[in-house]
Amino acid sequence: MTSALTYSLITEHPAPDDIHKWLDRVIDTHTLQLENPSHFSVVTCNDAHIQTLNKTYRDKDKPTNILSFPDGAMDEGKIHLGDLIISTETMTKEADDMGITTGDHWCHILVHGILHLLGHDHEKQEEATEMENLEVEWLARMGIKNPYEDTEIMTG
Repeated sequence: MTSALTYSLITEHPAPDDIHKWLDRVIDTHTLQLENPSHFSVVTCNDAHIQTLNKTYRDKDKPTNILSFPDGAMDEGKIHLGDLIISTETMTKEADDMGITTGDHWCHILVHGILHLLGHDHEKQEEATEMENLEVEWLARMGIKNPYEDTEIMTG
């Protein structure tokens, strides 16, 4: 098995200067072994754009921090896992509200989104527990504390 995981970044809305650093940090410490080289895309946007997508695809008429669109198609020898759409406005608000660094919050939400692209979900309690455990394990390897302790985070 290989662990080759790469990404593309598309910024529709100004993204923090450090987003490449956070993406690289997540990629460098990812804990999952993938059968094939894999790729995903990250698109940053504003609250208005993600609210439109959230309403269209999830019937929720409100902004959110991230939406995940799994794909799984093979492209040039790599599996395209899918696309992550992230609202920079919501991410900034949430980090401020929770009193955590912007980087730690971005790393957490990126891990969360990648797990969705890999087929994990949190609709049922058992799935949620498994997904949260994977997130906490992955984040601990980056030196980021458990985001589910003492805070309430609404993801995806």
